[in-house]
Amino acid sequence: MNILRSLKHISVVFFSALLFMSCQKDDLSSDLPHNQTTFSGAAAYNAIYGSLGLDFKIDDKVLNTNEYFDLGSFVRHKSVFPGERSISLYNREKNSEVFRAGQQFSASKVYSLFFYGRDKIEMKVVEDNLITPPAGKVKVRFANFGNNVSKDLKILKGQSTSIGDRTLAVHEVSYFHEFNSSELRFQFSNKSDISFVGISFVPEDRSVYTVFLVPRMVSNQRELQEVDYEIKIIKHN
Repeated sequence: MNILRSLKHISVVFFSALLFMSCQKDDLSSDLPHNQTTFSGAAAYNAIYGSLGLDFKIDDKVLNTNEYFDLGSFVRHKSVFPGERSISLYNREKNSEVFRAGQQFSASKVYSLFFYGRDKIEMKVVEDNLITPPAGKVKVRFANFGNNVSKDLKILKGQSTSIGDRTLAVHEVSYFHEFNSSELRFQFSNKSDISFVGISFVPEDRSVYTVFLVPRMVSNQRELQEVDYEIKIIKHN
């Protein structure tokens, strides 16, 4: 992680895009059954401070047997039977369950489950629309779990008719917005200070992405001013 010495109290960090690849169909993961009308789907995102080696479970079945679920990582959509399901997280290192809650799933609906927190883990559930955009376009959404502070989003490069510069509330997950499939560059800043973090990447045509802000550990050294969040780019198809 890059740490820049403070210069007039402004810290600028540009993180390279970390792409999480998944093999999905135009609208849903390849892990989901073809007859989606009788099933639901769920993906999981980890924004839990300092977390490593978590098992993501639905009805006590581990769904990330071949995927790491550390801070900043993503478990692609899996098929889920509709109805009331039990969601849990298990910490392998501590050999203990760290989260459990019930969640209602509807047939033919696809969901994202965002886990966040530090001493107390919480879950935010949003319904997804992962339909592939037309040629020359990509879809991008923004998920602000970087810390407990709202973020100012600036679109430095990229064209969209549905979103412009705006503020992302704490734990907000935006809708998917269409952009032209050329280089994209975004900048985020805390409402509480003037440091900012930026990221740029060239998206693949007709792809769907989540720009995922997650917390990061920072130095206690006073001579260094660090931002306390970082950016992950998750590619859904």
